[in-house]
Amino acid sequence: MFKLLQKPEFSHTVKLSVPVDGGHDTQTFTARFRALP
Repeated sequence: MFKLLQKPEFSHTVKLSVPVDGGHDTQTFTARFRALP
């Protein structure tokens, strides 16, 4: 049996490259995504 959530959402760790002097630095943050009607 499936459960339907009223406000489905999930979290995911996102990696991104940030420019620094002479190159890039990899940083991460946790983003929360929510489904919109």
